[in-house]
Amino acid sequence: MTSASEDPRELESRWDTGMSWAFTARSSADQRGELRTVLPDRLVLEGEVARGGIGIVLAAHDRVLGRDVAVKILRDRYASMAGPRRRFVTEACITSQLQHPGVVPIYDMGLDEREWPWFTMKLVKGRSFAEVLADRSPGSPTVHAHLATFLQICRTVAYAHAHGIIHRDLKPKNVMVGDYGEVLVMDWGLAKRTDERRSDMDHAVESEPVATIPDERATAHDVTLEGSALGTPAYMSPEQARGKIDLIDARSDVFALGSILLEILSGKPMHGGGEALADAKNATQESIDVRCAGLDADRDLVAIARDCLAIDPDRRMPDAGHVKARIEAHLDHLAERAQRAEIEAATAKAGAEAARRSRRLVLALVTAAFAVVTLIVSFVLWRSGENARMERDIAVALQEAERQEARGEFEQAIETLLRTEGLVRASGIDTVSVESIHSSRSELEARVRDAELVDLYDRIRSDPDPGPRRIHEYERHFHQLGVDLRQSGSATIAKTLEEAGPTQDVVLAIEDWAFALAQERPDSLWPKLLRVADILDSEPVHVRIRGVATTGDRTELAALVHELTPATTASRTCLLLARAIELRDALGARDFLEKVVVEHRSDFWVHFELALLYRRVEPVQPDASELHARLAEALHKRPEWRMFGARGRRRGR
Repeated sequence: MTSASEDPRELESRWDTGMSWAFTARSSADQRGELRTVLPDRLVLEGEVARGGIGIVLAAHDRVLGRDVAVKILRDRYASMAGPRRRFVTEACITSQLQHPGVVPIYDMGLDEREWPWFTMKLVKGRSFAEVLADRSPGSPTVHAHLATFLQICRTVAYAHAHGIIHRDLKPKNVMVGDYGEVLVMDWGLAKRTDERRSDMDHAVESEPVATIPDERATAHDVTLEGSALGTPAYMSPEQARGKIDLIDARSDVFALGSILLEILSGKPMHGGGEALADAKNATQESIDVRCAGLDADRDLVAIARDCLAIDPDRRMPDAGHVKARIEAHLDHLAERAQRAEIEAATAKAGAEAARRSRRLVLALVTAAFAVVTLIVSFVLWRSGENARMERDIAVALQEAERQEARGEFEQAIETLLRTEGLVRASGIDTVSVESIHSSRSELEARVRDAELVDLYDRIRSDPDPGPRRIHEYERHFHQLGVDLRQSGSATIAKTLEEAGPTQDVVLAIEDWAFALAQERPDSLWPKLLRVADILDSEPVHVRIRGVATTGDRTELAALVHELTPATTASRTCLLLARAIELRDALGARDFLEKVVVEHRSDFWVHFELALLYRRVEPVQPDASELHARLAEALHKRPEWRMFGARGRRRGR
């Protein structure tokens, strides 16, 4: 356990040692025996919640935060085995990086007194999806309810795929359905990255021989295999079962989703029984087609399952996002069909009532009068029904756009508003203003453009390579905006950029471009860029700092350092001054930022600049550079962002 009174450097050393131990095989003489896990005093254990193949989940109460949590620990028999330890730590690390309602949040992670890992997470009360599917009691969920759960699974896995992570062990037992409707995809121990950040850990897991991780309460098709054939045979794609590591990607998860959908429709996954692994290895497209053809289920759902379960990965849907879209479209179609049925029933009822009235009128009216009245009544009913239907469709569309905007799905909200605008124009109903919908859509489009521009600038600025690559990206971007640095004057460039995006972010990008040019090409037009920044941002102290950067007046620079104390100066201003100092005295810039970080310790850019300066300014301090790089990573808005990467840090040392 760790305590708050220990030296932070000592804690960091213990953690590195523990993680090294967690990924190193042990001999039998080095195993520690069946000892009870000793957790921090803040956690009060309250009993076991679940027991899996290699881990145990305990309920606990966090006395510091005053909330109930779940604590996951390794079972003692596996704590000295490299494979299970690797899976355990992988699950904690990857799960903590996936910030989505469908992934259980990780609260804390640490090592006990034996340096065995543990982590805490949200305590969710409910049942596994496997238990829900097996429930055949009266009042149990219907297939439609199971599809709603399946859609939430697809949305969560789609989020993971979009962030370069595949699960590799999707099955109903690894999905928790909470008592209050939560749907959480659990057990990310076999997950891996598919992008350039793949770690050596992935290669180590995949190179191990196939081994079974037993679970005393698991059924035959629940058992997870570890090694080259990663996953659970009942839900495993052919390429996984055959150990074709290079072919395993998001499409392998799509196959598992298809097997889960098959179980929802038929009660059984794709492969079952004691020969599930052999069946998965030897599966053919013909066997898949025969299984799907024999289903007594909605043809649309059967088609989705077949497209997920194709033997050839190239014939499957490319990722879970496409499965999600197909399921959403199917459920939308069902809702539309139900709505049409309601309208038809109401129309039939209205028609019957009209017929009864007609029979009574025949007794009192002549044939001609009856015909006229019937025509008028029918027209009024038809027109009223049409208007009511259009108003309902418009109201539903506007509500959906509001929900999409609240979830941050701006592009989908824009599409919904565009469709709604067309409905209003076609209906001629004036209860909803076309101009209002158009204005809302335009505002959303502007927000999306601004957000994309800010993300672009943050990505370029947070590139640790300050050289030609950054300059090239700025030149290409601002050229697309119509900026001609050589031919245009400062005022002309500033006018061009006034409507480009959020002014403050544009100014920061212009300044970063200027300082990068000043360091790489001192004879370039970088002073003109600083004059453009002066026009867009006329804050006196900023104008003064840019002027000193341009002239190199050391007396004025020293005066600014004396006047602008970090305790009373905004971090943005301090960073601008540090960049100006760096042009003349890189070591002085580092000394100045060391004072700034004391007052602005939560500012990402302060840690980012310090990490760079410790890395490339003599005397080089690799440990300090890595410390600030880690702090910058923790503060970055994208949890997957890495400043130097593991290999870069080792070279830095």
